[in-house]
Amino acid sequence: MDEHKTKLFIVIPTVNEEKAIGDVLDRCRKAAEELRMSYERIVVDGKSKDRTREIAEERGATVIVQEGKGYGDALKLGFDYAASRSEEGIVVMLDGDNTYLPEEMPTLIQPILEERADIVIGNRFAGLKPGSMRCLNRVGNRLLTTLVNILFGVSSSDSQSGYRALTLSSLRKIKLREKGMPFASEMLIKAKKAGLRLLWVPISYDRRIGKPKLRPIKDGIAILWLYLKLFPRYGRTTARVLTALLIALAVVAALYG
Repeated sequence: MDEHKTKLFIVIPTVNEEKAIGDVLDRCRKAAEELRMSYERIVVDGKSKDRTREIAEERGATVIVQEGKGYGDALKLGFDYAASRSEEGIVVMLDGDNTYLPEEMPTLIQPILEERADIVIGNRFAGLKPGSMRCLNRVGNRLLTTLVNILFGVSSSDSQSGYRALTLSSLRKIKLREKGMPFASEMLIKAKKAGLRLLWVPISYDRRIGKPKLRPIKDGIAILWLYLKLFPRYGRTTARVLTALLIALAVVAALYG
């Protein structure tokens, strides 16, 4: 893939990120220019009550106001916009709160340009900065990553990372429906089933600027529910067989125990 002929779309979902969004957009512009790629920065804003949209517009970003709610809903809006602008291209998704480093964008894009991967995901655990992830979130991420690997054969090192690069052609091969935080896992599960090449690369993860939006317990339960919904269709054959055996054993134990 020729980077000089490939359009780059940088999608950033936001809610009240006025303290960080300007700097994030400036650094995204610099990273894209250093890559010498044609680019567009897309801010999908969830009805911020601060100056997030104004700052994004001042920085020259395309701003889409999200009518619905949720992380996945915002990203889908950005993806759909990118797909409407170009047949081929690369989409990068990252947050607007300073946790992900735009300077590391080439690390995610290069494997796609070299045609070694269709979707590249940043592994935050390779470069966690002090205070960037609470203990509860860290444990929950490890658990969810282990489960998605066992149940769906994803081979992930960080299933919940929000710093990703993927081709528009890959997006068109998977139907993403989740509107909330389970969106990240849904992408991996459906991409694996579609035979897309997934690659994890080490990235840094910094302390966020502004108030956190994550709800660890509620979001974790929603992701587990997604696993249950998708398992019958997308789960590994061996995992499905083992699950069926466990259910059968549980039923027998209940009847004869």
